[in-house]
Amino acid sequence: MGIKKLTKRQEYSREYWQRDEVKKRKAEQNFTKYNTDPKYKKRQNKSNKDYYEKHKDSLIKNQIKYNQNHADERKEYTRKYYLLNKEKLKKRQKKYYRENKDQYKGYTKKKN
Repeated sequence: MGIKKLTKRQEYSREYWQRDEVKKRKAEQNFTKYNTDPKYKKRQNKSNKDYYEKHKDSLIKNQIKYNQNHADERKEYTRKYYLLNKEKLKKRQKKYYRENKDQYKGYTKKKN
C-alpha cells in the first residue's frame, strides 16, 4: 500500500482552501449563518453544557495547572488592568456599596 496521489482537482481544492482570503470569507459566512440562528445557539449551548459536565474534573485540573504556571503573568496583567481602570473600578465599587448599604452596615465604623 503506497501513498495515494492526489488528482489535479484535489490538489487545487486543497490549495484553494488554504488561502487566507478564502478562510476569512468562510469564517464570516459561518459566523453570520450560525450567530443569528436561535436553534443552533440552543443546540450549541446544550452541547457545551454536556461536554463540561462530562469533562468537568479534567477541565478544572487543567485550568488550575495553567494558573499555577502563569501566576506571574496573571499578576502583571492584573496590576496593569488596575492601573489603567482605577477610576472606573472605584466608581463601580462606590455604586455597589451604595446599592447594598444594608449588607455592609455592620462593617462601618460608628462615630461617637
